[in-house]
Amino acid sequence: MPRIVPRLDCPAQETNTVPQPFYQQLLQLTDAAFADLNNAIANKRVAQAPNSEALFLSRWVTQAIKQQRFGKATAPYLKAWQQRSRAQGVNAGLKQEFERIEHSYRSLMVNSNRLPEIHQRQLDELLSQLNAQGWVLDIESEFNTEVNHATGGKPSLVIAAQQLKGAFEDDLLAKPLSLFVRGDHLALTALAHQHQMLLHKQSDYKSLVKYHGEYVLYPENSGPIIAELLPNS
Repeated sequence: MPRIVPRLDCPAQETNTVPQPFYQQLLQLTDAAFADLNNAIANKRVAQAPNSEALFLSRWVTQAIKQQRFGKATAPYLKAWQQRSRAQGVNAGLKQEFERIEHSYRSLMVNSNRLPEIHQRQLDELLSQLNAQGWVLDIESEFNTEVNHATGGKPSLVIAAQQLKGAFEDDLLAKPLSLFVRGDHLALTALAHQHQMLLHKQSDYKSLVKYHGEYVLYPENSGPIIAELLPNS
């Protein structure tokens, strides 16, 4: 084979490969899982029954790990699903979780393979709706160490004023924004989703605001972890 020598007058082009967003890697994984499951059912290798499908997906996850089929970003989730399958067997609920992932993300990806940007008005509308539902809101306090937030037993949401002020540029969310929440996080997840926003949980109740969980909004809804998921319909 002849040796290829680059021309000195034509410098090699620089390749600026943009990393694929985590959520796209995640959806490639769930897409592949369902494609392989459906193919196995069509070819009579797996019965179309809950237990058979659960066992198939359990084996599928293990094979995906062994083959290093997907990127490093999804590896921790594959290992967690494998461990859950080994512990719970057919009750591990992998199919249901994969369905929730598909629904929660793809329902926001209208006519596109990307998630939508987050505008200031979307957050404003969410806060207005929470206020109407009786939530205690605080977006004016400045803090960077642990603080108390008295709620009188009502659900509450706190955003540090200084972080909120610097989070948006030209109406678009440009930096991660932490929401400190004490209340029905499932209802909040669904409400945020209605406003085209995905919440990413950092903690259940330990955060800078005492007894509040921390949930983060990321620019373009593109977080490095699985977002809070909607329930299966």
